[in-house]
Amino acid sequence: MDLETIRAKADAFVSGLENLTAQERKGVPSSGFCSDFNGLRDLVLKEYPGLAGVLPPPIKSEFGTATANYNEMYTYALQIVNQ
Repeated sequence: MDLETIRAKADAFVSGLENLTAQERKGVPSSGFCSDFNGLRDLVLKEYPGLAGVLPPPIKSEFGTATANYNEMYTYALQIVNQ
């Protein structure tokens, strides 16, 4: 997958998270959202394995929800976009 496609997916995460209200950002994403984020992270690592040490960790999910809130995922998505 090319850099432009990966960046578009990462930008979509950031954009979507930026559109949440402050109250919504305190919520916890679904395991599906978590899985999609981890898929993005995996794409980056596959294409750019040298970034392994600087990318945020994968996000786990338990009982149908992520173990990170939207604020954390926003920070993680920005880290990917800014690499």
